[in-house]
Amino acid sequence: MKCRNFEVFFNFIAADESKCLHLNMGNQKIGPVAYGLNSARRTLVGRWSAGLFAVGLLLVGASQVQAAKEPTVSLQVQVSTLRNSTGVVQFSLYNKDGSIPDEKFKRYYRQLRSTIKGRSANVTFEGLPPGYYAVSIHHDENKNGKIDKGMLLPIEGVGFSNYKKIGLTNRPSFSGARFKLEKDGQKSVLAIYF
Repeated sequence: MKCRNFEVFFNFIAADESKCLHLNMGNQKIGPVAYGLNSARRTLVGRWSAGLFAVGLLLVGASQVQAAKEPTVSLQVQVSTLRNSTGVVQFSLYNKDGSIPDEKFKRYYRQLRSTIKGRSANVTFEGLPPGYYAVSIHHDENKNGKIDKGMLLPIEGVGFSNYKKIGLTNRPSFSGARFKLEKDGQKSVLAIYF
């Protein structure tokens, strides 16, 4: 005996009415559906799982094809004006107006750290979409992940792309530090100490 409603759609055969499952979706009663096993057929759960798995594969495949079509670039950033080789250098990459200054490092797009060799350090940001970017560096001498300050000014080195000095009249901003990156590129940043 076949169950009513979904038996044709899912191709289920039930030996008797006791192998039918009554399903409800929200406020709608769907009706009895066979859940008994037949050697040539899958169960309702198996069919739904297979269908969802196939849809998932299609979505993942489509996103990978889309990602493969979009070109990406890399950016090598270097700083060679460090006062010593103590600690690490934190490189922060920004891609939005208003994201700099970012004293607490909450608005960066990507961030990398590098060890220091011979008072210089460098990193490479990979897989970037072409666009406008800005870079800030922080010579984190005590490796605590934050910019340590004296009264008002940093006691550790900081720097921004396109800035040779910073002060009250020359505060860093995204618009002042930004540069266009259309192909693989390099950028040098000057470490500034107060």
